[in-house]
Amino acid sequence: MVNGNTIITQSLTINALGDLSGTLSGTDVAVITSTGSGFIAGSGTFTGTILGRSGTVGIGFAGTFSPITGQLNIRAAFLEGTGTGQLAGIRGTGTIQGIFNVGGTYTFNVTFHS
Repeated sequence: MVNGNTIITQSLTINALGDLSGTLSGTDVAVITSTGSGFIAGSGTFTGTILGRSGTVGIGFAGTFSPITGQLNIRAAFLEGTGTGQLAGIRGTGTIQGIFNVGGTYTFNVTFHS
């Protein structure tokens, strides 16, 4: 605990299905403030397919969560220059909403550049 805030660093693995289908492996830091608010930020490598194109790409994310309900509201972005295979040149941002360790939904706007 630092100044009344709880800080949690953790490894994560997130499996996704749909237009983004694969696995995100990475780390994040979650902070629960002394007033009960939650903030989270992290990054990882996504391995799989996006809109039918396969490869890997880095994803960074940050947002808020409820320590009581586990509700997440996160903004995410593909990290420019990290795409490999058919995901080379991918760009985009999105949102992720859900419940910690239960599931959720995502929406991304994606473009591919040569």
